Amino acid sequence: MDLTNDSVLLRQYAEDRSDEAFAALVRRHINLVYSVALRCVGATLRISENAAQKRLRRAMERCHRVVTPQVP
Repeated sequence: MDLTNDSVLLRQYAEDRSDEAFAALVRRHINLVYSVALRCVGATLRISENAAQKRLRRAMERCHRVVTPQVP
């Protein structure tokens, strides 16, 4: 199990577009995102899965907005 915290993974993805960091974040949070999508969409499983994937993709596209530069 990867013990790197989410903020480190988010920074790695925002700065380097690290596939490993992205995959770790998705593994950690996909079930939560999916369950929220299922409740909100209230439709078929497939529609909820699509909604969850779109939300994760959008969050990762915008991650640079929440990552602040490290101060030495």
